[in-house]
Amino acid sequence: LGIREMGRVRMLMMPPRSTYSLHHDGDLWRVHIPLITNPEAFMFVFGKMWHMPAGFAYLTQVEYHHLAVNAGSENRIHIVFDYCGNLA
Repeated sequence: LGIREMGRVRMLMMPPRSTYSLHHDGDLWRVHIPLITNPEAFMFVFGKMWHMPAGFAYLTQVEYHHLAVNAGSENRIHIVFDYCGNLA
């Protein structure tokens, strides 16, 4: 991805029919790389609902309120890392 300034890196698993509550994080960017997902897994950011298909990386600004929902019947698994540098 050409990103050299990383913070925490983790693998997140959301079981079927689960949610992460509405929250916001520090002034940073977060990269999501979906490994396993389903059409009923979404993230809500900027007041919009986003599905993140596998095979791509997604950059999100998590200082804004966001939440995640897995309304599907299989696990949602993402590699997630914080980008601590300046994108400007």
